[in-house]
Amino acid sequence: MMLDDLLDDYVDWRESARAVADAYARWSIASGAEGAPQFAAYIAALDREQKTAAAYAEAVTDVDRWLQRSDSSRGL
Repeated sequence: MMLDDLLDDYVDWRESARAVADAYARWSIASGAEGAPQFAAYIAALDREQKTAAAYAEAVTDVDRWLQRSDSSRGL
């Protein structure tokens, strides 16, 4: 289950990173009055990506701790 969560968090992070790239692309070609809302969308995408990256990092840390406990219980 922990590895499933890790994989889910990784996929979520990659999808949110792609959304950042897409939002940036839309903002970079926006003109006039479109610029401000496109920039706001880009910033919102960055915020979401940061949250998903943090969740993924936490999942990686959880798996690492689990592996360390498993190794120590086997005397490795």
